[in-house]
Amino acid sequence: MNHRGEIHVCSDHCDSEKVFSDGFLTCTISGIRYAKPKYVNTYQANHEYHRTSSTVVRVHQHHLKNIAHEVLFRLLFSKKRFKAEKKRLFDVQKDIKKMWVKMKRNYDKTKQHVNVLEMINSAHVLLNRRIPRTFVIPTEDIQKIICKFYTDRINDICLKLKYLTPHSAVYHGSALEAFITAILFIMRQGLRINDVEVISKDHYLASALPEANSLDIYNIQKTHFTNCRNCIQAAIRDALHIHYMSPFLLISSSYNGE
Repeated sequence: MNHRGEIHVCSDHCDSEKVFSDGFLTCTISGIRYAKPKYVNTYQANHEYHRTSSTVVRVHQHHLKNIAHEVLFRLLFSKKRFKAEKKRLFDVQKDIKKMWVKMKRNYDKTKQHVNVLEMINSAHVLLNRRIPRTFVIPTEDIQKIICKFYTDRINDICLKLKYLTPHSAVYHGSALEAFITAILFIMRQGLRINDVEVISKDHYLASALPEANSLDIYNIQKTHFTNCRNCIQAAIRDALHIHYMSPFLLISSSYNGE
């Protein structure tokens, strides 16, 4: 089964993405390696390496990047995001109309002239409070650059959590998507420990990511998201205060991902 829980029928001509190495094709979902129509051997999906006599295939890392790219696109540039922003603007417009009706009634009750400037200013204040930033979708080539950059960053941080902290939990399916989302939101705020910026604040994500209370719109379970975020923070805290690791070793830029 793939990370969405759908049944995957594997073959040398299946529709999954494959990693080519040393003359063989490796399916990134099932892990079966094909040489023409025959498979060579298999591996467990939660293992990072699949070792043969002459090659090392990083299937888990490739799988993680694919899911991270999908989650990033869903949160930043998908049709769901566009519809969510339109609905958000529509709800604010409804609230502005309700506020104007109340203000008009108040003017009529007190027999005052309608102050149009005051009504416009009140609407502007409400709009800025509900929607503090404008949602703009960049062009497709810029979207690819953004997704690739943050996919590599997520992969870097995941490897750091796996090898430099006692973080041993294995995530699959929706939990893995929530884990990736938790990393994005930690990058959005930044993580500073002992005056060391372990994960630097990303100003683009701070302005581009949706609100955390709307993650269910993007099929991200909030319970998994909260648990993953707490688990990441606990792993980094334990690495520093229990295993006495230097916070400089946890900086993602200090690890080359190999």
